[in-house]
Amino acid sequence: MTPLTETHYYFNGILRWNLLWPSPNLAALALASAIPILWQFDVGRGRRPFLWAAAFAVETGLIFCLARTFSRGGLVGLAVAAVYFALWHAWRAGRLGARSPLVFASVPFAARLGAAAACCWISGFAGRLAPAYVESDGAVLHRLELWRGAIKMASTRPILGWGAGESGIMYSDWFQPLGHTWHYLGMVNSYLELAVEHGLLALGFVVALLVGLATLPFDGRVTREGTAAAQGAAAASVVAFGTAAFFSSVNGALSAAAVAAAAALLVAALHFGCEQPAGAPVCRGSRPIGLAALVLVASVWSAGRIMRSADATQIAIDGPYAEIRTNGFRGKGRSVLLYPSVEEFGEDYGRRCREVASGLRPGDRLIVPLFEGRPGAPPPPADLAVFVGGSYLIQSATLAAPGIIVRPSGLPVQPTGGLPSLVVLAPMDFSGVNRAWLTWSGDRGVPVMNAPGGQYHITAEEICGIIDRVL
Repeated sequence: MTPLTETHYYFNGILRWNLLWPSPNLAALALASAIPILWQFDVGRGRRPFLWAAAFAVETGLIFCLARTFSRGGLVGLAVAAVYFALWHAWRAGRLGARSPLVFASVPFAARLGAAAACCWISGFAGRLAPAYVESDGAVLHRLELWRGAIKMASTRPILGWGAGESGIMYSDWFQPLGHTWHYLGMVNSYLELAVEHGLLALGFVVALLVGLATLPFDGRVTREGTAAAQGAAAASVVAFGTAAFFSSVNGALSAAAVAAAAALLVAALHFGCEQPAGAPVCRGSRPIGLAALVLVASVWSAGRIMRSADATQIAIDGPYAEIRTNGFRGKGRSVLLYPSVEEFGEDYGRRCREVASGLRPGDRLIVPLFEGRPGAPPPPADLAVFVGGSYLIQSATLAAPGIIVRPSGLPVQPTGGLPSLVVLAPMDFSGVNRAWLTWSGDRGVPVMNAPGGQYHITAEEICGIIDRVL
């Protein structure tokens, strides 16, 4: 059986290993979580040298597999976990009376550091770690831009979030810079993805849980050597997962978190399964950890608000509608309802809506359905309703006064809320729609004009020009 999925990834012509997961990053996440489990044999290695050597050999093989994923996030997670375990090992050795606990713990740390360096060099992974490559790597640059948008999104809906699985499409539509047309599936950061999709409180809870699990081995409640070593190694697995998850979206395959989840249960079971000394707290660091999580939540919210204030437009969500307000003038501007059709705005629906909003006057509000098509809920009050294309929009919409119909693609029907103040027809008519609208408008005294744009799609600037003509 090949250790690769059908989707292949490459670095400099070298195949990156997916193993059994959809992407190399998720494979690296699973490997980085599994490797620390073997570190429990570091404790008492002097009495069991062959067992430690066998575990180290298996660990070296897994590190090579990690290097062949070419995932920098997985390697960072493993490195942070190695430092964590070395510190815990030194702390425990010091409690047991070792004369040089740091030296004692640094021997296996140095051995696995050398193994990791050799694996990175042999596999070719070292080239992806070179500073010159990292500075120009699109994966890094896109992540930074994406994470800035994620912080803005989390501050926009901090309580309930944007919904499970919606972070990528919502970012692409409503928060991605207008000059970019990338389409994302997620935030490529498990923590920011959690905050965006489920709210900042969910982020605070998960971070507090992971930090709390990492502090339990330092409590000293577990005294037996073998049991303490298992708990320390399991906690290192949690640390590796928690660090590597910062660079990947775990939602892509929850199976990549299976080892870390089992390790977390083991850490908690060994801690709470031991006899608690009289008067000792169940978890000594629970209060400061909880306070730190609240500070993190407040910091993310504040950072998002500050970053949003510098944007050309501000986005607010009101039920099924998005309100895009242009920055600048603080007085009362115009309110415009925009109902674009799929034919006109396509898969870049949200970005096209924001392009229209950015072309309005300072202080204006553009109100659009959050998703393509008109929602059933009544819209907020506005000074003007603009319907761009789409026969179903024309047939079902209740027009505001005044209202504009731009580039209709269906035959005219009697609107339920009054006549439009203007009908803007496409420059070319291949289906006879324009002729029908000319007749319909002439019988009712509705002004008609030809769209100033090209043959196929109208631009944001042209929509703004039509709006300025009416208001």
